[in-house]
Amino acid sequence: MGEFNSVSKLELSRKLSNTGFETFLLSPAFHDKDALMLGNLDYQSLPSGINVHVANMLEQENAQCSTEIEPSISVCILLEGVIEFSLNQNTFSISAEHGPRVFAYANNKTVIFMRRLVENNKVKKVNISVSQEWMQQRLRSFTSLGANASLFENDIVVKEWSCDQQVLNVCEQFFEHRNHQNMLTDLYCEQYALTMFSHSVKYLLDGSYHEHSSIHTPIRSPFRAFEKEVDAFIFSKHNGADIAKKLGTSLSTLQRYFKEYHRATLSDYLRTKRLEAARHALIFEGKTIGEVAYMVGYNHSSNFVSAFKKHFNQTPTELVKQYAAYKV
Repeated sequence: MGEFNSVSKLELSRKLSNTGFETFLLSPAFHDKDALMLGNLDYQSLPSGINVHVANMLEQENAQCSTEIEPSISVCILLEGVIEFSLNQNTFSISAEHGPRVFAYANNKTVIFMRRLVENNKVKKVNISVSQEWMQQRLRSFTSLGANASLFENDIVVKEWSCDQQVLNVCEQFFEHRNHQNMLTDLYCEQYALTMFSHSVKYLLDGSYHEHSSIHTPIRSPFRAFEKEVDAFIFSKHNGADIAKKLGTSLSTLQRYFKEYHRATLSDYLRTKRLEAARHALIFEGKTIGEVAYMVGYNHSSNFVSAFKKHFNQTPTELVKQYAAYKV
């Protein structure tokens, strides 16, 4: 494994923050300097918009780390060990016991990601991720992908396959350049990361590979997307007609858009976004159920609890217990 570096709770927090994960939870409780892992762990956001996470480490504790992930695509080349993780309430376990594996997930909605650490589990991996927006900018339209566009048709897709020799060779070059830092290291690493990612996308789009989870959501067309504009009104008192007027469009246009791309009315979409904000506040901000209910516009906590359970299939209390942890 090379030089053994101790990765503490404080160091993990710093590394994640530098990569944009400003809010995450770690449980059970650890002191800032407690060693969670031994080995090498690095997170880096490259200039091109690619995020790279490299690990060659021995996990020292049984723990779980949770964070919120915006719509993105992530590819992991697992060379050694076992990776256990959850996306919302869906749990996955990927093992390299019988040879290197590649697994990837695409989430088209914000999800809660939980990674489990297992004492004495040695993990060697390279993880490459990009935002959904990054991917959109590099494709003329999702519809151009044809019948194999399941990657963009689903809320969550998780697939795995055997790592082929081409990717293994690039992985070896990647680790080699990271072990010998010089002025060209970042350039080479960016090149290798893009090669591994692009090579893996074809497997994600190939329906013949093992798929762990698939929840249908419509394909997007290359015209005006209203989500970001409408999101500005999540906590406002404006009704649908007011929002449409402020956006310079008609209410019927908005309703058709959200019906086609979210299978929901505009009000249903806004309600979903409010409930997702409530989930975030409960998990990461430590707010009480009453505080969160008021924050998202419910005058009575009981109505909020009913709406939350209907949407997430668990009560706010059950959610808080599931992610019972201490904010780092």
